[in-house]
Amino acid sequence: MLNDFSKMFNANEMTKAWQQSMDIKGVVEASKQNTDALKQASSIMADAMNSCFGRQVQMMQNAMQESVEAVQKLTTSQGIEDYMSKQNQMAQKVATKAQNNGQELAKIMQDGQTKAMNLMAKQATNNVQSVQKQNKTAACAATSK
Repeated sequence: MLNDFSKMFNANEMTKAWQQSMDIKGVVEASKQNTDALKQASSIMADAMNSCFGRQVQMMQNAMQESVEAVQKLTTSQGIEDYMSKQNQMAQKVATKAQNNGQELAKIMQDGQTKAMNLMAKQATNNVQSVQKQNKTAACAATSK
C-alpha cells in the first residue's frame, strides 16, 4: 500500500502528467481574455468618469447662472426682512440642489463601477470554469495511466 501511495505522489510522475495535460494554448487564450476584460473594464470606468466630469461642468455652469439670478433677485428686495427671507429661500434651494447633484454624480460613478465589476466577475467565473475543466482533464489523464 505504501508503494501505491508513493507512486501516486511521485513528483516525477506528477510533473509529467501535469505537462501532458497542460494546455498552453488555453493558458495564452485565458490570458488574452483577461487582458481584454481589463481593457473593457478600464474603458467603462473611463467613460463613467468622463460622463461624471462632463456633468460636473454642466452643474457648475448652471450654478453660476443661478448665482447671477439670485443676486438680481436680492437687489429687488423690499427691506431687510424681505432680503433675509429671499436669502434663506435661496440657501435652502442651493443645499437641496447640491445634495441632488452629489447623488446624481455618485449614481453615474456607481453605474460605471457596477458594469466594470460585472464584467470582471464574469471573466473570473470563466477562469474558474476553465481551471476546473483543465483539472478534470489532468485528473483523467493521471488516473488512466
